[in-house]
Amino acid sequence: MLDARLELCPPGVAGELYLSGPGLARGYLSRPGLTAERFVADPYGRPGERMYRTGDLSRWDRNDRLEFLGRTDRQVKIRGYRVEPGEIESALLSLTCVRQAAVTVREDGPAGRLLAAYVVGAPGVDIAEARVREELAALLPAHLLPATLTVLDALPLTANGKVDRDALPSVGPAPRTPSGEPRTAREEILCELFADVLGIPRAGIHDSFFALGGHSLLVARLVTEIRKRLHVDVPFRALFAAPTVAELAPRLGPSTQWEAFRTVLPIRAAGTDSPLFCVHPLTGLSWAYAPLTRHVPTTTPIYGLRARGFHDSAPLPGSLREMAAQYLREMRRIQPSGPYHLLGWSLGGVIAQEIAVQLQEAGEHTASLILLDSFPSLETEQQNRPPAGPHTATNPAAPLPDEPSRDPAGNGFRLENLDDYIRANPVQLTDEEFATARRIILNNGHLYLTHTPRRYDGDAYLVVATADKPAHVDPVEDWAPTITGHIEERRLDCGHHDVVLPEHLERIWTTFQAQRP
Repeated sequence: MLDARLELCPPGVAGELYLSGPGLARGYLSRPGLTAERFVADPYGRPGERMYRTGDLSRWDRNDRLEFLGRTDRQVKIRGYRVEPGEIESALLSLTCVRQAAVTVREDGPAGRLLAAYVVGAPGVDIAEARVREELAALLPAHLLPATLTVLDALPLTANGKVDRDALPSVGPAPRTPSGEPRTAREEILCELFADVLGIPRAGIHDSFFALGGHSLLVARLVTEIRKRLHVDVPFRALFAAPTVAELAPRLGPSTQWEAFRTVLPIRAAGTDSPLFCVHPLTGLSWAYAPLTRHVPTTTPIYGLRARGFHDSAPLPGSLREMAAQYLREMRRIQPSGPYHLLGWSLGGVIAQEIAVQLQEAGEHTASLILLDSFPSLETEQQNRPPAGPHTATNPAAPLPDEPSRDPAGNGFRLENLDDYIRANPVQLTDEEFATARRIILNNGHLYLTHTPRRYDGDAYLVVATADKPAHVDPVEDWAPTITGHIEERRLDCGHHDVVLPEHLERIWTTFQAQRP
């Protein structure tokens, strides 16, 4: 058993089978060309002896038995690796759930040249692609794992009973639209990483990484990015066993939901520059900022600040000033000193402004204060608002009041549609988490209505969503008493809740970068 350099292959390593010895024929009758190709000098025999190249790919197993893997004339080169499809077919046939298997190279796939496997299930077995992939990943190195795997009722055969490889179905194009929206913060980040690594606009949670054009080299890159962003050690083979976001996310840790509710969300932890801290809106959650990773430079870490109370039993804050102080402590654990960069959408902008005030009091510098459709809770506005009802930090479980309450942007948020407001977020909540979210939102609304912004002697970048605002609304004038520096205003033709859509975040960040000195 020799490799391409005619060196002996150790047990378990595939090589070409050569024959030699006294019984070896002298060559092919009247076929000198083929004889010269197949009967070659034997480097391990006496001078002048020859050996015969069988063209059979084989290896010695653990019991010193010769295992046939296929023919070397079927070898192909995929992304720099020499691959024998027969070896992959043998591995597939060793699985108890597979009765027949064929592996071929397809040129019609979404990523060009790729390995495509076709299997027929064993009688009485409901064969599943995920199961086959997982078991195959335990038998073969990554570069031998097929990019696509198709389950068939039967393999097409030629007239003489051999597999008709030309009749095997096409692997098909990549899905044109994402299949399934992310439901958790982790799924949101994984979808972002799938799209970035594959160079596509978006990926859904049910889209296969390989069907979208992924291969073993891109798997290595994806694994690296997952480790950077989520700080979890994902096995290289996990992507082959669970190629969709929906399948992969639960494998990255036992507490995906719990992690999604922690106070600090590392949207992108890697980077050498000062981080961008994004403060949650009324919901208390900061998942909406995940698309910023596409537009903010990769050297800038991004962290989301989220309301306390989702993942612990800590008492809810009694004021926005207290809340801002809590978040500032969390920020300083990540970045002990300035300059600081703050961003907040809706209520998050009000909290971010209060954080900037507290940094100012501590002698620290806020380099960026970005307010996304945020309005301060000035006394002139509060006079027109109804009381917030009995929902306070000390009584978050009181019965729901009947009177309406507005959201920080004045968009008519009312208690009767609070449940719909919570369910609009991209996450699946348990009943307990749902009840907690209601308490936190009501508490945040009450804190907003009772908050009086303090003076911040610095600049701000204010984005105003104009589609759902009366013509007389002037947020620059509203903020002017409490932000004494320059307020750079940018108007966006969209609604309040559309500000954080990916296409709008891209425009916001581009214009923000353009106006920076």
